[in-house]
Amino acid sequence: MFDSKNSLQLSDYAQLQLSQEEMRRFGYKVIDTIIEHSVVLKDKPVVNMVGRQQMEALLREPAPQKGAKWEDVFEQAIWDIFSHIMHMNHPRLFGWVPGPSNFVSVMADLLATGFNITTGAWMLSSGPTQIEIIVIDWLKEIIGFPKKAGGIMVGGGSIANLSGLTVARKIKLKDKIENAVLYFSDQAHWSNERAAYILGFATDQIRKIPVGADYCMDVEYLRQQIETDKAAGLRPFCIIANAGTTNTGAIDSLMEIYAICEQEDMWLHVDGAYGAAAALSKEAKEMLNGIQYAHSLTVDPHKWFFQPYEVGCLLVKEDRWLAETFDMTADYMRNLEESMNDVNFYGKGLQLTRCDRALKLWMSIKIFGLENFSSAIDRGIKLAKYVQDLWEEREGWQVMSDARLGIVTFRYAPASLDEKMIEELNDAIALAVADDKFALTPTTRLNGKLVMRMCTINPRTSEDDILETVTRIQMIAKEVYNTLMVKQVVAEDTTAAMVNIEYKYMQKQNS
Repeated sequence: MFDSKNSLQLSDYAQLQLSQEEMRRFGYKVIDTIIEHSVVLKDKPVVNMVGRQQMEALLREPAPQKGAKWEDVFEQAIWDIFSHIMHMNHPRLFGWVPGPSNFVSVMADLLATGFNITTGAWMLSSGPTQIEIIVIDWLKEIIGFPKKAGGIMVGGGSIANLSGLTVARKIKLKDKIENAVLYFSDQAHWSNERAAYILGFATDQIRKIPVGADYCMDVEYLRQQIETDKAAGLRPFCIIANAGTTNTGAIDSLMEIYAICEQEDMWLHVDGAYGAAAALSKEAKEMLNGIQYAHSLTVDPHKWFFQPYEVGCLLVKEDRWLAETFDMTADYMRNLEESMNDVNFYGKGLQLTRCDRALKLWMSIKIFGLENFSSAIDRGIKLAKYVQDLWEEREGWQVMSDARLGIVTFRYAPASLDEKMIEELNDAIALAVADDKFALTPTTRLNGKLVMRMCTINPRTSEDDILETVTRIQMIAKEVYNTLMVKQVVAEDTTAAMVNIEYKYMQKQNS
């Protein structure tokens, strides 16, 4: 019988809880701050990065034994942490593939975190799990996948590519990877090569296929390489095709590659992390013809579906493949598995404990509608074409790859400079643009040449943002060019002077 004299005295122990009034004040402060940030984001610098040493000096401290007021910690977070980030949803961040995000989805994430949802098992979250099932069905329909297809929400494109290749290894190879060969272009995202490495494929089991002038996989070269590998006793088993490369937005010839996979009994994985969303585009949808035949497909909603980080998705042609690849169990899972009709996503992917990633996409589609998503995607495509037009009409500038799927590459190449100087010039221009902080246009390489790049998919990027960015880059380029020329003249004069001194010295020695 319980002895009240020996009570546990739990009131002496911490519950890690604020008072109701403090929670309200804290919560409203967070919401107000997020809204204010969203409203004034356009007026903020795109990036405000400092060095590791400065951040160490600013933030390093021992873990505190005593707590502080939430107001003080909140202010520190705002001023010392969030003031030193790259704003990936800034309308003038044109680097890589931005994450434009949207406020509705931010609120959905806040709700999901506030309710502490875990979506591993139906028993733990039947409502959120059903939403994930529905969102996956929506994505299947958008892409054109069959009803028997399945999918799972994951952290991003890297995990989706890893998961897709894991399914391919299991279903196509029965996990026997000896002499198996996979193929992707030299423009493929590096996460595909890393996925192959993680899964045990050796370097000599990977073929990087060159691309043509359009930066799409050279299909004829691919065919020849497959024949060469077959003749050597190897087993071609998987082609990873691109549906929107990071460099140029290139889409491989999906129908031709699918035909090769059918003929050779190979697995087709399409990395559509970026470009698959163009299935909603009125302008670009036809470019994706063939994507619907993929055995597995990566989609990244935190890119062109405008979701906050992080959310990716893997779709597979047959839902059962996921469970056949990933499903395992343990004694402590028995109560979670009592009904075979329930959907337990822990048996379809890498994670057991998993956060809710579907709610934000569901809520934003419900509130905005697919028509507005389609319009926002086409807006990004149109802006990239505008960027191309602006550079083509400016003297000394070269468009290095035409605008595709919201991406265009370019460089400043004055006729007086050789390739080495052009590279040095463009590298310096990109760094100067970053230092200016008005916009961000990092570099990449195409056919060995250094180029700048703009990805214009943020639906809140305006025509004025584009024009002002191009104007500033042009102005910065002229300043950098003049500085470079002065340095070159000084270097040439210094070299000439040294040669003259050495010549006079030799004359003196010989006299």
